Amino acid sequence: MRVAMQRFFFAAGPLVGGVACVEGGPGPEETAAAAPTRTPTAPVWSAEEAVQHLDAALALGVPEPTHLAAAYAGAVLQGEPACPGLGTSGATVPGAGVWSAECETASGWGYSGSALYEDAVGEGSRTIRITSSFTITDPDGGRFRGGGEVLYASTTDASGTAWTGQVGGEFGWSGQPGWLGAATSEALYLVGTDAGATASLRLDGGVSSVDATLGFTGLHLDSAACAGDSPVASPGRLHVRDPGGAWFVLDLPGDCTGCGALSQGGTAHGEGCVSLAAVLDAARGDP
Repeated sequence: MRVAMQRFFFAAGPLVGGVACVEGGPGPEETAAAAPTRTPTAPVWSAEEAVQHLDAALALGVPEPTHLAAAYAGAVLQGEPACPGLGTSGATVPGAGVWSAECETASGWGYSGSALYEDAVGEGSRTIRITSSFTITDPDGGRFRGGGEVLYASTTDASGTAWTGQVGGEFGWSGQPGWLGAATSEALYLVGTDAGATASLRLDGGVSSVDATLGFTGLHLDSAACAGDSPVASPGRLHVRDPGGAWFVLDLPGDCTGCGALSQGGTAHGEGCVSLAAVLDAARGDP
């Protein structure tokens, strides 16, 4: 598969939800000063509970740009000409365009804030950009919050689709299934391929939900290289934070399973196993 990919970057800094993204090196003054002494955070969860919460959160899947774009477009298209007053400016993809409003439709959809959605589909390519700060309320009382940026670029040929994407900010729609209904904030960088029978996904960053805060470091799933529902093809790490702020780390050795060494604060806690099937589904994009 020949891939001409675009790579997007967010500003360096801590990820939302307390997940560290990139830690810069110390400055000259910090280097000269003595490092402060920190008291390790005592875990609230047991090791077994940490694995259970991690597995349950992973079962919801992870935010993915085309799924998010489809959900956003579906919500905007419930509006009326004057509410939210979507300006399409020649856009050909339904839901694409820009709006800024504080209004409610006769059918009970409420729009507050503003958003820009660009979706360009070419011959063998697609790019998406969503820049937003909005709350959309559906007639059932569900609140779709979107504040941040979503980026996506893909190329498609006879062998399949290859893509890169980023989701950064706060995106979530209460009452919806999967990660969309649970997520509260995200800062994710994704690289995926979908060849039909096989798929792959590389994932770095973090996502917070109502139930858990997760981190991903160098996670690489590849169903062409590995069989099973957790095709971890190279070493990577999963992180989960308990309610007290203690981080548990699951080191995956890349042996085509979702099992690895569990630790917390440098203390080993044996082996933990999780399923990553729902995470790999993100490689295939919006169903």
